[in-house]
Amino acid sequence: MKATQVSRHYQAAQESFAGSFWRLGVVSMKKTAAFTLVVLLIVIAIIAILAALLLPALAGARLRALRIVCLSNLKQLNQSALMYWQDFAKGNPRDAGGNLLWWRYQGASGTDTPDIRICPVAKRPQTVSYKPGPAEGAPINPGTAANCWSTSGFAPDPQTEFRGSYALNAWLYPEFRYLPLIKEYYNCFPSAESVQYPTRTPVFSDAIWSEVTPHKDDLAARDLFLGAPLDSWNVRTLPIGLVAIARHGSRPPGSAPRDWPPKQPPPRAWGINVSFTDGHAEPVKLPDLWTLTWNLTWESPAPAPPWRP
Repeated sequence: MKATQVSRHYQAAQESFAGSFWRLGVVSMKKTAAFTLVVLLIVIAIIAILAALLLPALAGARLRALRIVCLSNLKQLNQSALMYWQDFAKGNPRDAGGNLLWWRYQGASGTDTPDIRICPVAKRPQTVSYKPGPAEGAPINPGTAANCWSTSGFAPDPQTEFRGSYALNAWLYPEFRYLPLIKEYYNCFPSAESVQYPTRTPVFSDAIWSEVTPHKDDLAARDLFLGAPLDSWNVRTLPIGLVAIARHGSRPPGSAPRDWPPKQPPPRAWGINVSFTDGHAEPVKLPDLWTLTWNLTWESPAPAPPWRP
């Protein structure tokens, strides 16, 4: 009888102990299965830190990809210009009126293919157009570091608006006398054979207007977003400041310096893409633009750039 009672007491003790252990396990599982508020906040903070670290890198990768597309556009424009020059020795083709307007014949306007005259960083023109003076015969809307230029009013299709993000080195135009205000014929390259430094002589480049005629004593623009002002269409108002803009860099062109300090060279953190008469295209830092051979009389390498006094 006593043995039976002991056995029952032992069995009851075992069941009580197992039940207590099971209940403790359930309570422990309930405590560890859920996130606390502190843990949740820590996870959110870690995700925010990782996003802050990754987003600039992703933005930089996007800018580099756009720069590569821009270089591809310039190489294609460059190739078409050089092929025509080599075949006909007459630079770019003229229209019916004898005007040397490269952007009417090079590109892809009105087709289903991408327009190689447009830099992906500067796709759209400004909303406010420049009002031309009596010397100009067409509406002129210069670009910026983040905008393409646009113009219209040229025969035989005066209603057609032409756009572009690049400029041709106008010293490569043959017989540049079609612009009566230009008298510096000695700066023009009369033929492909006259280019002494093909790896340093620009053909096309990022710019705020369609043509550029740099001089060694051209000053850098103070506003690297707007570039140099386009006051009139003559040789002295198509300066290197039209291409010395902050279009390509580690940040978008909208963050370009708007009031760069005088007596300082333009920042090397910014640059433009340039194609050359030997067929290649490459990024060029803003201070290095003065070391390129833009015209026939340009000293190579050029002296120190004439920064603003």
